[in-house]
Amino acid sequence: MEIKIFRRHSADCPDKADRYAPRCGCPLGAEFNWNQSQTTLDGKKLRQGQNKWTLRTRTKAEALRHASKLENDLEALLEGRPVRQKPMTVEAAVQEWLTFRSKNGLANTKAKFMGDKLAEWCKRTTYCF
Repeated sequence: MEIKIFRRHSADCPDKADRYAPRCGCPLGAEFNWNQSQTTLDGKKLRQGQNKWTLRTRTKAEALRHASKLENDLEALLEGRPVRQKPMTVEAAVQEWLTFRSKNGLANTKAKFMGDKLAEWCKRTTYCF
């Protein structure tokens, strides 16, 4: 997948005729084509066809890093691999699971006991963080 980096010029920018102006201080964006059906990535909609997303930077080097990460995430999404999973502690995962169970009307007596045992075991070993 090819990602083009371009400048989103302000109305009073002297370089607004050149969307690839290297010395302009306007924000940088990424432009790419998505051939699959509409989906989301990190809460942003991926529409079929052309997509333009901000790279949240004004420097070219940082924009290249953001574009490379975006390209890796899009390729992972195409291949069906997980994209940008946030690391989570065992205690946080157990708490999220207990919240899910209580919202669905399930009893948490034994689940809380077993979750606490798991968290305690993970603290004693080096397998978990």
